[in-house]
Amino acid sequence: MSSWNIILGFTTFLGFGLAIVFMILYLKNRNNDPSVENGTILINFAPHRTGGHALGTIIQCDSPTSNPRSEVIKFIPRDKSIAPDGKVRGQREALLTVKKDKIINLPIGQLSDYRNFMIALPKDATDLPKDFLDTPIGQAILWRIESINVMQSVIDSIKESNKSKAEVIRELSSDELISDLMAKQRSAIQTMATKIVEDKIEEKKKESEKIPR
Repeated sequence: MSSWNIILGFTTFLGFGLAIVFMILYLKNRNNDPSVENGTILINFAPHRTGGHALGTIIQCDSPTSNPRSEVIKFIPRDKSIAPDGKVRGQREALLTVKKDKIINLPIGQLSDYRNFMIALPKDATDLPKDFLDTPIGQAILWRIESINVMQSVIDSIKESNKSKAEVIRELSSDELISDLMAKQRSAIQTMATKIVEDKIEEKKKESEKIPR
């Protein structure tokens, strides 16, 4: 083998080696990017719209001019899993469009002492996962979504009718609106209470079955 071939082979090997090293460093720096690692944590209650992901770190959040009442959230999923074959299950990045009135921002100190949190609720309660809706927290979120939708529908109708400030206040405090909200709240509380009781009964039943007779 000539000296030229040896030099060419060594140069090629060195080139590929440096490329691999730079790629590893790039990926490492990208994963450790403070803007990502310290970014706002997203809790998404509409996982069916993001490939099943319910938890992530936000990397971008914009309000499109075509839909100013919504936010388009780009995030890195943090609830991926490893399949039995060793492959990572889940998406690298995900997009979620959320109505601004369905976003709950929790700055540092309100929930976590270290990170900002954002909770994204679906447009309608029917968008909540069925099994999750049967849980106490699912019912509480259902009540929150219904309350927002009722209030927003009233506000929208008021804006369209050009009513006065006094009329707006009177409509917002109307017995019909309050009764509707209270009925939904009662229903949510009853469902939560029933679920808690059923879970406790089932728990005691399983415990009694474990006791040797």
